[in-house]
Amino acid sequence: MKITSFLILVAILLSGCSSYQQKSSLFNKSGFSEERMGSNVFRVTYEGNDKNSDEEVSDFNLLRSAEVTMENGFKYFVILKTTDTSSDESFGSTPSLSSSSTSLSKQHTATSTIICSEEYSDISHGQLYDAASTAEDIKQKYGL
Repeated sequence: MKITSFLILVAILLSGCSSYQQKSSLFNKSGFSEERMGSNVFRVTYEGNDKNSDEEVSDFNLLRSAEVTMENGFKYFVILKTTDTSSDESFGSTPSLSSSSTSLSKQHTATSTIICSEEYSDISHGQLYDAASTAEDIKQKYGL
């Protein structure tokens, strides 16, 4: 009984809800990750699941970019490069079986390389985002 309850709890936790705030992991690829590439340069990735639209993944990538900017003591950022991809993947190593076919999930991923700055005038390589207002706008849009 205890093992069954534990397995049900683990299954629920690993099922991958559509909420934004989760760091991707070995067991749950959906979520965000970031990599520092320089003192003020970061690569930010948001990988959605089959419940996220392309627009949501793009917005959540922008939100995470704003959060990374603020977490590292900066106020502004510019996106140098963004790559959006989507692909069909089987769920886990063993495909989920429906009544007559293999079930595939759609994976949406957005990766951005951003440059952060403390001053408004320090960056001139593209559209400048105010991190705080960008985060606030996206959170309001999705009720986060």
